Amino acid sequence: MEKKLSAASSAAELEHALLDWSELSAALDEESAKRYIAMTCHTDNADAEKSYLQFVEQVEPQTKPRQFKLEQLYLASPHRAQLPPQRYEVFDRDTKQHVELFRPENVALETEEAKLGQQYQKISGALTVQFRGERRKNAHTNGQVSRRTGPSAATGDVATGHAAALAGARQF
Repeated sequence: MEKKLSAASSAAELEHALLDWSELSAALDEESAKRYIAMTCHTDNADAEKSYLQFVEQVEPQTKPRQFKLEQLYLASPHRAQLPPQRYEVFDRDTKQHVELFRPENVALETEEAKLGQQYQKISGALTVQFRGERRKNAHTNGQVSRRTGPSAATGDVATGHAAALAGARQF
């Protein structure tokens, strides 16, 4: 990808390289999203957790500096000015900002942040509520828990754990 961007000898070649880069980025984003969704929907699945963490710890730290290099090559291209401004204006602006803000030392911090986010998902995914006489994971109530503030005398349903704290220890 780096060779293709730096070797572009016309605006058309640069645009073709950008389209290839876009496809690669989309594939990486899709894989990241699949693993994230699997991990957040199945917080008790060790394989989903392992798969997500592998991507966060092994793939992303390798791709972020490479993406930065691609952005630098794009901005340095003499053919960039020949690209249709209406089509590339936002991409151009965002790429400039990302290059200005990127710091290699932040990659490790972003990895740690993602790992902490994963731990939060695991903890919040394990929260349960007592709902209609049944203990369920909070996510499995499918929005059936109403937002009324008084106790439910008919069912005696009570939110438990962190969910109760978030609800101000209200009964549902």
